[in-house]
Amino acid sequence: METVQTQNAPRPQRLNLTPEEMRARIEAAKQITQLFNLERYVYVACCGIAVLLLLTNAVLMMMKGGTIDRTALGLLFGASGFITYSIGRLIFMWNRVVDLILSDAGAQGGQ
Repeated sequence: METVQTQNAPRPQRLNLTPEEMRARIEAAKQITQLFNLERYVYVACCGIAVLLLLTNAVLMMMKGGTIDRTALGLLFGASGFITYSIGRLIFMWNRVVDLILSDAGAQGGQ
């Protein structure tokens, strides 16, 4: 049996930051998360609503005997697509915050 070797992505080098620099980066990350606090709550609320739509659709499909019509398909694809979009935006936001803290760009003001 042949073994497959995969190349692991190189690990980012650890930044040698002074405690003051790290505190400044963490403070900048807190400011960013506070700035987008409302957006974050909206995405989380919309995900909750979409999950409720999916559950409602599942109950309705079970009550109809498993038949799928256009409305059921619309609810399935619409709600699951919105969940995917919302979670993607939240992950993007947190990725930017982590990049700000851990990357060299954080030393330059986040640009």
